[in-house]
Amino acid sequence: SSGINAKYGGAALDPLQKPPNAGEILALRQILTVCLGDHVGVLEERKEGGWYSCEAMEDRVAIHKESVLYGSNTEYVVYCALEEVGESVRMRGLLAVEEHWLPSLLPDKCTFGDPLDQPPPVLCVDTTA
Repeated sequence: SSGINAKYGGAALDPLQKPPNAGEILALRQILTVCLGDHVGVLEERKEGGWYSCEAMEDRVAIHKESVLYGSNTEYVVYCALEEVGESVRMRGLLAVEEHWLPSLLPDKCTFGDPLDQPPPVLCVDTTA
């Protein structure tokens, strides 16, 4: 132990702690996705940094300009807070979410239907096995 700890709200932070590895980062992202499942933003329009739809607002929202995800056009995000900035609402505390996680992590937030006619279904055979 480094012996250097700062206490914030009962949580101990160790500035000498190693950063999480790739597996831990993935686990943390998925845990936060589940915990913030009612705060999912879905990209609707790719101009001006991206405009998203979310359950909490009737109007579309944007990523805050100070976010590292601003302008990334990330398809799905989860956010911690919405903030009014001028005449628009901006998402803060963002995390990029992988689309393929949503059916398993947030099945009650997904709508499943019959396959689409266009584009037609394609069989993809995995030859790496």
